[in-house]
Amino acid sequence: MPTKKLIDIIDEMNIKEDKILNKFLELSKLIESKNPSMDDSDLRWVMNKLDELGDKKKLTRNDLLQANLYWKKYNN
Repeated sequence: MPTKKLIDIIDEMNIKEDKILNKFLELSKLIESKNPSMDDSDLRWVMNKLDELGDKKKLTRNDLLQANLYWKKYNN
């Protein structure tokens, strides 16, 4: 059964910040389970985006597309 992409889950007209935050937290845990090193650039990118969400900054479409790439890479 294929997993949904983050972009599929998020309704672009009505973005729910808590859903985005939860998905990014889930992605960070997924990456950490494969490579727990904080020196990992993928993990560092996700953690930076989580910090931005915590600072109430909006993520861009490119951020969501990049997250989808990481999701595919680590969710196997």
